[in-house]
Amino acid sequence: VIASLHGTPADEAVALTNRAACYSKLGDTAASEADCRRAVGLAPLYAKAYSRLCASLPAEHDDAAPAAAAAVALSLPQPPSAELRALYDAAAAVASTRSLGLPVELSQLSIASTTAKCTAALMHGAKLVVLRPGAYKYYQPVASFALVGLGSVELSSINKSHAVNVTEGITVQLINLALVGHDNAAAACVVDGTLRLIGCSVRDYEGAGVLAAGPSAQAYLVSCAFERCAKMAVEVREGASVEAYDCLVQGCKQGFNAYGGARSLVLKGCTILRCTNEGVFASGSVQNAHRTREERQGEYVPPPFLTVPNAVSLAAEAWGRERCCALSLSVTDCNISSNCSLGLSCDNGCQAEVRTSSFEWNDPYSVLVKGNSDVSIAACRFVFAGKSSTSWWAQKGGGSALKLAGVHVAINYGGDVQVVGCAFAGAEELAVE
Repeated sequence: VIASLHGTPADEAVALTNRAACYSKLGDTAASEADCRRAVGLAPLYAKAYSRLCASLPAEHDDAAPAAAAAVALSLPQPPSAELRALYDAAAAVASTRSLGLPVELSQLSIASTTAKCTAALMHGAKLVVLRPGAYKYYQPVASFALVGLGSVELSSINKSHAVNVTEGITVQLINLALVGHDNAAAACVVDGTLRLIGCSVRDYEGAGVLAAGPSAQAYLVSCAFERCAKMAVEVREGASVEAYDCLVQGCKQGFNAYGGARSLVLKGCTILRCTNEGVFASGSVQNAHRTREERQGEYVPPPFLTVPNAVSLAAEAWGRERCCALSLSVTDCNISSNCSLGLSCDNGCQAEVRTSSFEWNDPYSVLVKGNSDVSIAACRFVFAGKSSTSWWAQKGGGSALKLAGVHVAINYGGDVQVVGCAFAGAEELAVE
C-alpha cells in the first residue's frame, strides 16, 4: 500500500517509519525492523528511521549501536530526546567484540560531509564521526576512533596505499563503508592495534581485502563482503588473530589465508564461495624434521604445481617457525562451497575444530589435512558425488583422474583427525580417505 502512493523516496520513508511505530506498539518488532530498514535505504539521512530501527532491535544487536549513533548525530546540534538517549545508553553499555563501541559522552560524537570536516572533528577530540553519503580519504589517527557511514560511503587512502592502516596500538572501527585501497596494498591493514569492520565491503579490487600482521594485531569482521578480490579476502600472519562473523567471500583468488605465525582464526556463520584457490587455508608453523633438513641443506624441491611463494610469505613463514607459533582454527555454521582448489586446507600443525558447516562441490577435496595437524570435524555436511577434478591443483599435480572427495588425510605424521556425526553425499570410499 505504501509503495503504491507514488510519493518521493523521502515520503515513502516517512510512511514506513510511521508504520514501524505502529508495529512496535503492537509488539511486532520484526515487522517494525523490516520497515525501518526499508526507510533507511530510501532516506539514509532520516533520523527518525534510525531511532525507530534502534528501538526495534535488542541492544546487543550488531546494528543497534550504529543506528543509535546515526539517530543522535543527525539530530545535532539539538540534544536527543529522553527516549533516544536511553536507547543510545543501552547500546553503549553493550561490551562485545563484534559490536560498535559508542562513546559515553555525546560531545565526542560528530557528523561530517567532507574529508576536511571529518578530520577536523577527529582532531578536536571526536571519538565517533557519522559520515553523510560521499567519498572520503582516510585520516591517519593518533587515538582510537570510529566512522559510521550513512547510505553510500566510500573510504580510500590519502597516500595511495591502504584505505585504512591501524598502528600505534589504537582501535579503529568502521561501519557501513566501501573500502578502496591502491597499488595492490590490502584495502584494510592492522599491524598494531584493533580493527573492527561492521557491514563494510571490498569489491573488484586488485589486492587483498584485509591484512592482519603482527603480535598485537586483532581484527573483528562482522557482516562484511569481499567479492572478486584479485588476492585473498583476508590474510593473517605473524602473530595476528582474526574473528569473522556472518561474512561473505565470493569469487576471490583465495578466501581466508592464515599462515606464517598467525595465532588464531575464528569463522562463524561465514559463506565462502567460488574462490580460485582455497576457501580457507590454515597453515601453522610446525614443520617435520625431514623437511627442515632438506631445506637447510638445499635439497628440498617443491612440487611443480605449487605456487612459488614471494619474499613476504617466506619471511612470514620463517618468523612463525622461529617462534614456534601454534595456529588455532575454529569454523562453525559456515558454508564453504564450489572453491576451485580445496575448500579447507589444514597443514603444518594446525589445531582445528570444524562444526555444523556445509561443504559442497569443492575441488578436489572439501577438507585436506596434513603436516601433523589435529583436526576435529563434527556434524558437518559434505556433497561431492565423485565427480572428476578439474582444478589446476589436481591437473598440475598430475592428478587428471582425481575424484572430488569429502575429507582427505594426507601425510599427517602424529596428527589426530576425528570425523563424527557428518553426512556425506557421494561415493562411500571418497567420504573420508
